[in-house]
Amino acid sequence: MYSIIVSGLVEDVFKPKIEIDRSRFLEYTSSSIKDQLGNLSTESIHCLKSWPCILMQEGRGDEVVHVVQINTINANARSISFVVSKFDPNISLVNDAIWKLRHDLDIADFEFSRNHWAVKDCDLFSILHSADYAFTDTAISRFKNIPLPTPSRQKLLQSRNEIGDWGHTEIDDFLLEAGVEGLDAGRSIGSRRDRANAIIKFALDNPQAVTAENSLFQAFIVRNALQDVRAVLKMQPNPRFENVCS
Repeated sequence: MYSIIVSGLVEDVFKPKIEIDRSRFLEYTSSSIKDQLGNLSTESIHCLKSWPCILMQEGRGDEVVHVVQINTINANARSISFVVSKFDPNISLVNDAIWKLRHDLDIADFEFSRNHWAVKDCDLFSILHSADYAFTDTAISRFKNIPLPTPSRQKLLQSRNEIGDWGHTEIDDFLLEAGVEGLDAGRSIGSRRDRANAIIKFALDNPQAVTAENSLFQAFIVRNALQDVRAVLKMQPNPRFENVCS
């Protein structure tokens, strides 16, 4: 995975701080990726920071291209600002080189004349290496390449089974911690299994839902239901696992 950011604020001389209109975020990005990153959840930001990024201005000529690492991301309703760093100054790229590789990099022609931020499911460094732009192993190793944050349907269903075995008090605690707006899975729903089904159905129907602390709700479910630490916690005194209703 990699990002490509085209902005009028990018210059030949490297500038570490850039801002882009939020409405341009994830243009020219597949819907499956957009669904997972569009809410800029905590997990989404971790992913974006773990992937390399092409930072470039509009054009198809000798404009300088910066391959960067995204260090911080801050967003509001109107804009997204980010701070980046260059990590291999020995590689010189221009827009013309990216234009010639656009098909391999999954970049549409019009992207070269449109300010936007896209995410592509391609191996940036392998494609650049094939065109004799070889980054060092040390430079490449800076990127953790975290996978997209949405868990598989299978993991969500496994989580449903685990939550269905929790007591009502434990489910109440889980819902309170999540603080997800619009989620109706209270005790009036019925049995613990019914509540677990309601939680998972909501997560599947609302893939971009986030918790009160901006964590992707689907990822939050899997972390809480399937993480190994639960087995350890159940053996230790902890109010969350005491007096569980059967």
